Amino acid sequence: MQIPISTRFRQLSVRYVPQVVLDAVQRWRVRRWIAAGKPIPLPAPFKQSIVRQYATKYNLKILIETGTFYGDMVAACKSDFSRIFSIELQESLYLRARKRFSRDPHITILQGDSATELPRALAQLKEPALFWLDAHYSGGVTARSMSETPIVKELDMIFASSLKPLVVLIDDARCFDGTHDYPTLEYVASRAHAQAYSCEVLDDVIRIAPTTGPVMKLSNIKN
Repeated sequence: MQIPISTRFRQLSVRYVPQVVLDAVQRWRVRRWIAAGKPIPLPAPFKQSIVRQYATKYNLKILIETGTFYGDMVAACKSDFSRIFSIELQESLYLRARKRFSRDPHITILQGDSATELPRALAQLKEPALFWLDAHYSGGVTARSMSETPIVKELDMIFASSLKPLVVLIDDARCFDGTHDYPTLEYVASRAHAQAYSCEVLDDVIRIAPTTGPVMKLSNIKN
């Protein structure tokens, strides 16, 4: 199968383009996105800023990501966390990420379905963590397991953890319509509510965070 030009460029940029150039390109993308009225989906730098904001707000030093892809979230946040785990199903993406972060001892890249690999990361935790959940099949170079997304199983395992309070950020809120193995937004909110966590959707990201009481807020996902 022929690899699209955009994918080949993305692969080459990770390997050969200096990080300072990549950062400048990302800032330019964010400016264009804001000027365009913040359309969905969000550019990667904006998602990365959301993760940093929640980590700072709740003083969380451990990041667990599902869906490594090219490892850009890990690269952007590796100085903000003392420990990072990222899980990738697609073997070539996993190998690429493992090589990319081979000199970062606080970063662990796991290969496999996050529905089965997430417990390996959870078992190593000694304090609460921030979770960025983005494991799903989206065509192209991504891989598909038994389902298009393991999000329901991921939430089950996370909420069962005894290390709390935790923060769960879930990308692509627009997909949570009850089809293609995605639950509805109402289902996710009800799970958060049962754990006495707040749940809101803003800028296409589901945000589950600690609260003093059970609060549910489903904003317009395009806000």
